[in-house]
Amino acid sequence: MQGLNYVVGTTRYRHGYQGQFAEKDEETGTDDFELRNYDSRIGRWTAPDPAGQFHSPYVGMGNNPVSSVDPDGGFISPLAAMGIGAAVGGIAGGIYSKSHGEVFGMVQLWVLPLVVLLVDLLGRDCKILTFLTFLLIGM
Repeated sequence: MQGLNYVVGTTRYRHGYQGQFAEKDEETGTDDFELRNYDSRIGRWTAPDPAGQFHSPYVGMGNNPVSSVDPDGGFISPLAAMGIGAAVGGIAGGIYSKSHGEVFGMVQLWVLPLVVLLVDLLGRDCKILTFLTFLLIGM
């Protein structure tokens, strides 16, 4: 079962799982992170967790790769879940506020999609998510 291979025009899309620069191990075909390899077909690392975060040392992103980010294969970051939750909540609140004619909701309705776009363009760096989460909570 091979993964997807994206080609846009004549250029191959070079970013893979979690927005990381896609490097594949030639022998195994697994995603090569900085500290260890990840097999996205089964959702497991091929080497034990150096941080020892979970009951199984091979669990990938706490069995929740949608809301957890592990940029280097060492330690997952719950900030991604906070950033995604803040963005979704802000957009939903902005839509609700817009339907009720509140000005504050209009600011959130335009700012949050821009923030989400910037996160997608810059990658899922934990420092960027921390800063953006701070901005979203402070609004």
